Amino acid sequence: MIIVKENGRARRRTVAETRQQPLQYRRIEKEIINLVKNAGDEGIIQRELWKKIGLDSRRGIKILRRLEQQGIISRTEIIYKGRKTYILKPASMMKAQIVIPEFLDDVPCMFCPNLSRCESGAQSIADCEILNKWIEEKKKRDDP
Repeated sequence: MIIVKENGRARRRTVAETRQQPLQYRRIEKEIINLVKNAGDEGIIQRELWKKIGLDSRRGIKILRRLEQQGIISRTEIIYKGRKTYILKPASMMKAQIVIPEFLDDVPCMFCPNLSRCESGAQSIADCEILNKWIEEKKKRDDP
């Protein structure tokens, strides 16, 4: 058990619970990105976004600010039904087409079921049997 501070209050959490929180935020980020992207140039009203994903604005605003700082979304202040809110639109970075080099299609990490363990630090990339096996096979293919 460890003590973490949430909303100004100390709470007891297991190590597993604290590792899952970033994964939950990434899932929410992906959901927000997809909704904003699907809304297109018209955008989506921030209040409507909260309703669609079932998230309170206090938690969601932190995620939106981070996405805005990264250049993924843009927020524009508007008055909607007599109240101040924001309209969210895809920023230029989201509209850009990202081309992934073909050689990355073969890297086993892209499809590995243990990827979240590597990201959280629970597993070392250097000790990954799947990745090491792939590297050895690639060396054999590339070196005649």
